[in-house]
Amino acid sequence: MMNRRDFLRAAGLGAALVMTVMQTLRDAGYLTGILGKVGHSTPHADYKWDFVHDQKELGAGRDPELYYSLLQGVSGEVSPRE
Repeated sequence: MMNRRDFLRAAGLGAALVMTVMQTLRDAGYLTGILGKVGHSTPHADYKWDFVHDQKELGAGRDPELYYSLLQGVSGEVSPRE
């Protein structure tokens, strides 16, 4: 038996009916981004982050200075969009 989530996905409605924190922030004018684990942290396949860096770009999560430098590049952009 198909559960509600599987039914909505099969009908192509799953992503449209579930409001995510990322979409709520984007709708309010904020940028959204992710550092690492992009594949299983992205809410749905067609979601586009404003900035994204996956594990390979982050020294496999073992380079805090790299994380810091990537965030410095967007720190001026994290306030609401004009």
